[in-house]
Amino acid sequence: MSRALNRQTWTRLIRFQTADNDIVYGDVGLDEAGKVGQDLAVRVLEGNPFSGGRLTDRVAKVQKLLCPIPRPPIVLGIGLNYLQHAKELKASVPTSPILFTKPGSSVVGPFSDINIPVVAQEAECDYEAELAVVIGTTCRNVPQERAMEVVAGVTCANDITARVWQRTGSQWNFGKSFDDFAPIGPVLVAPQLLPTLNEPGPAGGLAISLTLNGKTMQSSRTSDMIFGIPALISFLSQGTTLEAGTVILTGTPAGVGTGRIPKIVLKDGDRLAVSIEGLGTLVNRVKYESDALFTTG
Repeated sequence: MSRALNRQTWTRLIRFQTADNDIVYGDVGLDEAGKVGQDLAVRVLEGNPFSGGRLTDRVAKVQKLLCPIPRPPIVLGIGLNYLQHAKELKASVPTSPILFTKPGSSVVGPFSDINIPVVAQEAECDYEAELAVVIGTTCRNVPQERAMEVVAGVTCANDITARVWQRTGSQWNFGKSFDDFAPIGPVLVAPQLLPTLNEPGPAGGLAISLTLNGKTMQSSRTSDMIFGIPALISFLSQGTTLEAGTVILTGTPAGVGTGRIPKIVLKDGDRLAVSIEGLGTLVNRVKYESDALFTTG
């Protein structure tokens, strides 16, 4: 696997709030990776993690786990990128990646509420377990064979979607761009720790699943992707600068709620958990907003 160009010094990155209300980055060791979200103390990383950073001897207790990417410049989403998902929707297999975007304001971290706004509460909100790829080095026109060099890491994501709004008009963005509609985390893992990440076949890729209130709704492997990570990065960077911190949502496997008979839509209080092999579990709870208040600032 190609080595990242950003000379990062971490392997399993978390971002968190300390007991003193400082917001810092830390590197989670292998033995600690399964404890993320519990009582945990980690070594603190100083500096920008995307330009290397410096792992210190300072140890801090995790008071609140945050999204590892504080405010992505953009979230690039890929639609219908799992073969079995395309089949369950009776859709044609894409011949090139289907792109949509989400703003940085849609991103929230692990254990945060997914606040469903009033405008989306009757719009068949749905879950989508996804593998998120985070660009670590600003890049453009990346050849497939060098694509993994610009990847900082991968993590879990949930592409929350208001299906009614997605089906309205020719663009998907409105139904996918509400605040809190892109939970991401808990750990950003360097790709060199995941030897099967880009391997094809039934045993390749990473196991990916989602549970709704404890019941498994999606279960697959990322090797079911139609366009793999290197192909996506190469496609998206054609004539386009991908800034460090850009998040790529690589698609969702079969099992989405609105693809079922009868349909399953997200309700107030629902608990969602996205698990990906080697990356941990992203847990969030659905909360319906009570009103649509005008706010500024």
